[in-house]
Order: sequence, then structure tokens, then C-alpha cells
Amino acid sequence: MKEVLGLDIRLEQGLSRACSDKIVEQFSKSKNPITCKGSGCYHCCSLDVDCLPEEVQKLAELVIHGEVEINTAALKRRVEGYRDEESKWCPFLIDQKCSVYEDRPIMCSRMLVISDPEHCKEESRENATQIEPKMLDKRWHILAATYGKVRMHVALYNLLKKEGFID
Repeated sequence: MKEVLGLDIRLEQGLSRACSDKIVEQFSKSKNPITCKGSGCYHCCSLDVDCLPEEVQKLAELVIHGEVEINTAALKRRVEGYRDEESKWCPFLIDQKCSVYEDRPIMCSRMLVISDPEHCKEESRENATQIEPKMLDKRWHILAATYGKVRMHVALYNLLKKEGFID
């Protein structure tokens, strides 16, 4: 079925971001605007996210071709189960900025909160109020059911190791 349908991951990521942008715009007119700071906000970058296999493949290609920065030591430690200060963050979070922001996974673009961004910090995350973009979630679940889903960090580590990019 994958061969018949094909998957344009850039198109899907673009649709996801457009949907998120529309939600941000709609909420900007409400009493509870989205408080995420865009590419400068990184508190949710400590979460484990599921991705479509094609998203991870694209990320691996960007890394292998030197088009994005990655902290491979943090990736390896995270996959090994460590959650110290270095390895708790996404390996694409470089100097508190996402090195793959334009190519970030769909699940990353749906992380939207209406509470004070300070509540997104790990120690007070339970106080964060995240909105649930239902249409975006429905689309992602349909894509995941069709194409499968993987844990980003584990799948990325395995691809980079297979390609000899990580020891």
C-alpha cells in the first residue's frame, strides 16, 4: 500500500505547520493566546516523540549530508536510557535552538500551550496547559496507521549507526 499511496513528507510537514499556524492565529484573538515562542522556545524538546519513518529518514539524511547540527553524544546517551542534563534534550537542540526547525517532525509542530511558558519547564510541566489540535491529531494518526510510527530518537540512532555516522 505504501508504494501506491506514496508519502510526500515535506508536504505533510508543511500542512501540519500551516494547521498549527492557523491555530496560533485563531487563539491570538482569544483570551488565551498560544504562548509558545516559536523557534526560540525549547521546553518541550525534552519530550520523546513519535514520528513517521519517512520523517526520521529525512532527518538522518540531513545529518549525514551535514545540513543540520546534531549532538550525537546526547542521542546515544538518550537511547541508552540516560536522562542527565545533556541527554534529556533532543539531539537537534543546539544552543537552545532547533537545528531542524524547518524539517521538525509533525508531532513537534503540534506542541502548543496557552499557559505561561515557564510552566513547560520539566519541574513544573504538570501546570502547563497544552491545547489539543484535534484535526491535526486525526491526520497524524491516519498517517501513522498507514505508514507506521517510530520513536524518533531510537529510529534516528539506528539509522545513523547503520550508516556509520555513529559508533
